[in-house]
Amino acid sequence: PNFVTRMEKIFVRKPLCPPMAVRVSLFWGEHKTLSVVDTQFIDFMKKYTETPDFKKISGSTEQAGVGIAVKTLEAYGFKSFADKITIDFDQGITAIVGPNGSGKSNITDAIRWVLGEQNVRNLRGTKAEDIIFTGSASRKALGVAEVSLFFANDGTLPVDFREVVVTRRLYRSGESEFYINRSRCRLKDVYNLFA
Repeated sequence: PNFVTRMEKIFVRKPLCPPMAVRVSLFWGEHKTLSVVDTQFIDFMKKYTETPDFKKISGSTEQAGVGIAVKTLEAYGFKSFADKITIDFDQGITAIVGPNGSGKSNITDAIRWVLGEQNVRNLRGTKAEDIIFTGSASRKALGVAEVSLFFANDGTLPVDFREVVVTRRLYRSGESEFYINRSRCRLKDVYNLFA
């Protein structure tokens, strides 16, 4: 009941943005079952999308006036992601749910990092190489971390591309690289892109 009450406050009484669709991505890791809260969240969102409140405020991103939208996140070697992951963000709300330790927070860390976060403490680390996959009992450590964030661009960003890809790469040696649409650039260029 407390969980559903919190969700109603967020999505029904005070909607933060007009939700167009709901897409739930599940990150299992080694786990095979969802927690009770995850199950409650999925059930709540399924019921909420059928309510008149949801249908009344739903629309498209074009109607909402959105000129730039995150399309896809790709990450390899970043924190717990030893294998390459790809997350597609549909219109509306994308909720990342899963058990403790499955990597939910690492997704937001990856987005902050690729957009230029320089303070590793804000990424829950103590030194730069902490963001590179350090290995496990069955996997050896990797030597590089790479994250790419894909944006749909209607001309809001000052480049002549309908899709813009920002990539950041860090080697265990400490060398760091930034790319915009696969062309090498500086961190300053990434900042200026969104200024």
